[in-house]
Amino acid sequence: MTETTANAPRPAGRGSDLGIFAAVAIVIVGLIYLVAGGSEREFNRSAMGFQGLVTWLKDQDVEARTFTGGGGMVRDALGLRILPLYDTDLTVDADSPETPEERLFQTTQRDLDRRVVQQKIQRQPTLVVLPKWRSGLYLTNRAHRTLLIPRDEIVRIIRQVDINVSRNVDRDQGGWRERQVGDDRIGLFHAQTLSIGSCEPIIGTRRAMILGRCPISSFDQRDEDQSHFWLLVDPDLASNHGIQWSENADILARVIREIAGEKPVVLDLSTRVFTVNRDWQAEQRERTWDDFARMFAWPFTMIWIAFGLLGALVLWRAVTRYGPLDRIYEDQPHAAKEVSIDAKARLLRLADHDTALLGDHIRSRLQSLVSDLMGPHRPPEQDPLATLTKLVTRKNPALAQELASAAEIPEARLGQAEILRRLDRFESCYDKVSHEFGRVKQPS
Repeated sequence: MTETTANAPRPAGRGSDLGIFAAVAIVIVGLIYLVAGGSEREFNRSAMGFQGLVTWLKDQDVEARTFTGGGGMVRDALGLRILPLYDTDLTVDADSPETPEERLFQTTQRDLDRRVVQQKIQRQPTLVVLPKWRSGLYLTNRAHRTLLIPRDEIVRIIRQVDINVSRNVDRDQGGWRERQVGDDRIGLFHAQTLSIGSCEPIIGTRRAMILGRCPISSFDQRDEDQSHFWLLVDPDLASNHGIQWSENADILARVIREIAGEKPVVLDLSTRVFTVNRDWQAEQRERTWDDFARMFAWPFTMIWIAFGLLGALVLWRAVTRYGPLDRIYEDQPHAAKEVSIDAKARLLRLADHDTALLGDHIRSRLQSLVSDLMGPHRPPEQDPLATLTKLVTRKNPALAQELASAAEIPEARLGQAEILRRLDRFESCYDKVSHEFGRVKQPS
């Protein structure tokens, strides 16, 4: 019976290494995606988003960008802030949907605070876009009248923003319809309109305004604050879902260019007020350590985290895989004896289940001894015991007889004590034959 030299651990395969690196990479990318607002960008590119408007304005030579926070918007440097409202109750946080049906009919997609909305309108020229569709439009990419937000919720958000307009919201029950606006035509699905009150209509009529210029109502104002804002009652005129219809894109781009002039336009998706004064923003100062610390602030934080995780992974792999070689045996004279004892112990543990294992061990050892003594001159396909008997008889006939007796393979099942006795006798005879021919003792 042959025995492995040691139970040394096998090196990890290349496949497991690649799996570890892939898992770490996926975790890092996922963290960056979530923290950096990947879901927000995905939503803005959906049917309910306004990324298409930003792209179209750029194509029309209007300076436009999307703002999600993290910086400041300077007073008087901005031509127009486009502020879409995805919240139908600015006084409470929306509950998380628990079922797919609740998610489908959810009316709030992004929570906003009432005071934040008022300050955004007050501090910079702002185009407020009222909501119209439930989350089902984003999830299914299908517009159906069952996914329209109830009109009383639209009235509620108008009241919460406290803008001086009528609260009579109406919807066209005829479904899809085109309307003439000057020389152009706009197309809307279940068009959402508003009785304007004191607003000045830009698109629509006084009884059915779609886009208009409205005065700011009663909340506190300062000298530099705005006195009016623009209100888009139907978001389909500007959203990815509706800007492609009829000549909506051309009409809206022309109106926005007239409002903003040569100044930039910002699609504001932030949930806080980021307006700053021009003098504070333009203040010149010397560099400090705080400026260097910004390299470790968001979004650079995720980069340093990624480097840290990657470095820890490389260090761990270097320690576990490329460390010192494992020692199979101790460099001591009794090492062979210890290995022989281990082999015998393993044999005894298994002998209770198969006595023939002893015979396999004896045949394997005889085969190894023939190969060691005769090398390439060994007769092919000949019984190793017969070959050894002839060979040993020439030098020591008594030893040859002892080898033949010790190598006798039992047929009946033996007990552990008898197996140990036969094994010791065979190994002793094996060593004598090896020494007779000047060979060094080898472990069994």
